[in-house]
Amino acid sequence: MRVINWSQRDSELLSDTRKWGPGYGGQPLSEEYLNEAADLIATSGRPPGYGPRLFDTTEGYTVTSSGMLMLPSGFDAVDEAMREVQYHSSLIDPARRTSPPWQRRPWQVSGRLQSLHIAQGYTLDQNGRACNPYGPKLVADPRIGLNTNLGGSCFGGETVVVEVIVVAGRYVLFATGDTQTPQLFSDIVRPEDYGVRLLQWQIGMRPVSLDGLQVAARRIIQEQAGIPLPVSAEYDVVWGCRPVGPTETWHAWNLVYTMRVQVAESLVRTLPPEGVRGAWHSIGQIGQIIHQSSPSQQRSIRAAMA
Repeated sequence: MRVINWSQRDSELLSDTRKWGPGYGGQPLSEEYLNEAADLIATSGRPPGYGPRLFDTTEGYTVTSSGMLMLPSGFDAVDEAMREVQYHSSLIDPARRTSPPWQRRPWQVSGRLQSLHIAQGYTLDQNGRACNPYGPKLVADPRIGLNTNLGGSCFGGETVVVEVIVVAGRYVLFATGDTQTPQLFSDIVRPEDYGVRLLQWQIGMRPVSLDGLQVAARRIIQEQAGIPLPVSAEYDVVWGCRPVGPTETWHAWNLVYTMRVQVAESLVRTLPPEGVRGAWHSIGQIGQIIHQSSPSQQRSIRAAMA
């Protein structure tokens, strides 16, 4: 697997800077976006299993002369209620707490994983875990902060998420969830989407590529809407961002790609127009859907329909 700096990989996968959302490509987070993130965190409440949030004013938070982050203990997110992934004993245990920064010999993740994350441009903490590249900015904001550990995430470090918008001529496919507002189909990218095994994925072999994102998009629509998208369809990544919300932590955060899939309008007649998990909406309804959506979904939809 070719290993490059995370921001360089961003540029290679999505070279058009007009498609770069918050946190993509190493660009700074705007004050407007930080205000939006702060409001989301304030209104969402603390997720199950998450402790208090850590800030740069918290006692014990320091950056060493070598650039290592020393993160205080007592701010871990160890929610495992929904976790189904089994962890090998030599990898990051999501239930293992952050070592106190004064501890002489803190536990360490594998040297191989540490070397990989250093090569990808991530800063490490006292336990050798890769740290959120926007962490220092987020803990400097007294309204935001970050928890430590993996929280509800299945994997340490960055997890890629794909949102999918299927456009068929005058119609657009959206998910039907628990709310009346249409939602984007989405899921994390799985190891099988890239043709690697789970253990390889856990130790950092996550070869993010456009081909893998397309495989993930087809799987997501097949699983969630029951619609087999043709391989010959037109696939276009229209947006990339690193969201900030209640569940992202120092050691587990998301990179979201929005993919537009263009198919023939004739498929609308042959595919289920209405279903338990999805429904077709006319292009004329997009404005109303955007108005009802969250700010992050608004950006994704606008990018897909541009």
